[in-house]
Amino acid sequence: MNKKLLTVAVSAAIFAVPMMAQAETAFYGNLQYELASVDDGATSIMTNADNKRGRLGVKADEDLGNGLKAVAKFEWQVDTTDASIPSGTRESWVGLSGNFGTVSAGSVQSPYKYYGGMSYDAFGTTLLEARSNGGLSGKDTDMGTTAGGAFGHHGFIHNAISYKGTFDAIEVWVVTSLDEAGINTAGVGGDDKGSDGDLAAGIKFSQDNFEVFAAMANDDNGADIGGAQVTDSYSATKFGGMFKMGDTKIFAQMESTTAEPTSGAPDYETDIIFVGVNHTIGKNTLVAQLGQADDDSANTLDYMALGVIHKFSKKTRAFVGYGTSSDDDAGPNFRDDTVIDLGLRVDF
Repeated sequence: MNKKLLTVAVSAAIFAVPMMAQAETAFYGNLQYELASVDDGATSIMTNADNKRGRLGVKADEDLGNGLKAVAKFEWQVDTTDASIPSGTRESWVGLSGNFGTVSAGSVQSPYKYYGGMSYDAFGTTLLEARSNGGLSGKDTDMGTTAGGAFGHHGFIHNAISYKGTFDAIEVWVVTSLDEAGINTAGVGGDDKGSDGDLAAGIKFSQDNFEVFAAMANDDNGADIGGAQVTDSYSATKFGGMFKMGDTKIFAQMESTTAEPTSGAPDYETDIIFVGVNHTIGKNTLVAQLGQADDDSANTLDYMALGVIHKFSKKTRAFVGYGTSSDDDAGPNFRDDTVIDLGLRVDF
């Protein structure tokens, strides 16, 4: 069934091109394969993965005159290892772009995810990535709490309207949802992908060799995970920056997240630090990343990743690395993971 769905998706993308002949249209994709040794402290296995890097997409823009453009994008998530279309969803939006910035609506990116965060993580969408492993908030942040999702560093915000504008060296980005269809009369029941009252926003100041940013996200109506509501609300704030010196890039960010459980239990709060150094030598980039997540139960999750990314060209890269994620939680969420990863990625 998945192979049939993949065929339909690719065919739809190809046939969309002549239908959109009056617009500038591009078909693109990323495909990735990883071979890794994964040890969780009890067992060690060899596995292959795509880790959500695989995607196929169509994007289009049309010049409407007077500096105004119509823009659109649609992506399908694909898994390179088994030629399937997983259940994960990606970007799908239409919008207008001009001197005022860009306004888009649909399933959109979040400033919380891409200010710092996934933009800084050189191993993002690999088994060595920082999100959910102690470096960045994610679906199951730090010690196993269910929080974040599209309002952390996973996924996209659905049912949303996005505005991004640049004013000299300052960029402002705001995403909000006005959708009330998924909210019951008690004001809860929205999912973690976008419903009325949800908001993500960020501001970034950039120069040639450095940038600083601040961002926030708020899931106002709680998260539905697996058909059951698990939080009444979720909020997160972060700030950080990046500095370039020759062939070396240094970055750091700090997050604070709060999840309010539906059970009436006390709020679950977590602080997460993520720092790293990337140094480029020719076509090779040496990567060193560290993270630490501390929750209010005195549990600590430590993350580390070391490796090399070799760029054969702008569109083809290979990578190899070593990563760990371990904590001091003696309960069921205990982690002691070690990964040795080798991968190849091709963009087109």
